[in-house]
Amino acid sequence: MFKLRAFIPSKRKMVYDVYLYPWNMVVDSDDNVVWHPWIDIELMTSTLQVDRDWKDIYMWDIIKYEGNSRYLAVYYDTTNSQFRFCSSNMDYNYWLTNALSYKVVGNIYETPELRDK
Repeated sequence: MFKLRAFIPSKRKMVYDVYLYPWNMVVDSDDNVVWHPWIDIELMTSTLQVDRDWKDIYMWDIIKYEGNSRYLAVYYDTTNSQFRFCSSNMDYNYWLTNALSYKVVGNIYETPELRDK
């Protein structure tokens, strides 16, 4: 199932259950419908993979590999049409495979301090 989430910077809030419309975006969160112009949001898609706790992994999540001290950001590589993960200085950059070995620990919007570890 195709899933989207959005970060609304003006509210510093991550919302799930995102529905898209051509002129704006509708977010259904806790049974409240809220309209946000496209320019006011950061939209992220699910990778359709889950971590070791069966939590959905989304673009721009920060993940940690078992037995490794690195924190890695998930992104979409448009050149190769695939999800990848990388360290903050890009010295570690690989395909997102075997996601059950990873744990989602945050995302670049709500926990940016993890991005630089």
